[in-house]
Amino acid sequence: MRISKLTFSILLLSLISFNINAQSNFDSPFFLNGKMNLGIGLGSVDVPADGGLSSVQYGSGFGFEVGFGYYLNNNLSLLANVGYAMQLQYNATSSSYGSNTSSSFFGRAIFRGGAQYEIITNQDAKVKGIRLGGGLLYEIPGGYSVTENNRDFASVEFDSKVGFYIDCGVPIHFTKKFKLIPYLRYNSNSTTVVSSPLSNVGEAVNASFIEIGAAMDLHL
Repeated sequence: MRISKLTFSILLLSLISFNINAQSNFDSPFFLNGKMNLGIGLGSVDVPADGGLSSVQYGSGFGFEVGFGYYLNNNLSLLANVGYAMQLQYNATSSSYGSNTSSSFFGRAIFRGGAQYEIITNQDAKVKGIRLGGGLLYEIPGGYSVTENNRDFASVEFDSKVGFYIDCGVPIHFTKKFKLIPYLRYNSNSTTVVSSPLSNVGEAVNASFIEIGAAMDLHL
């Protein structure tokens, strides 16, 4: 993992130093970026439940991000985003015997920084080509809290970790200032259980996940 991060950092710095004097074809090289996505977790973790424990996916759920970027030239840009992803399940029933509530919640703050490169095959079309990107991510996970049959369990807490991501998107240029980018992103990360009512404290967790989403770029 350390070798992969070092290699990516060297390549990123090389691209920046090679393109720093290039000019962008946009009215402004600065742009705002927003993303909405659906995550699919690739690893699982045990959380408390009635009758023992339940296995859940760490990286699943809905997420959004906002940030800003800068085009070094017409193809290469740098991007920094902050975001939040969450899983939420809720079920409440009522009867003559009373109400019964079961729920689970898990949220993660996410910070990203990286570069993206557009391979342009048709400069005059709305869909000019594809965008490839990658960078580093830092997650601050909250506690995974569970309520079952009106009984609250102690939450499972995780350590904050640095990982990396790669993505691929298809920019659709509606105007010179605005484009929509459907994308697919792979996030590689791992974490450790630091607090839990179960006997899994210190357990390594695969925190990698895949996201399907849409991004919007708005040039300033």
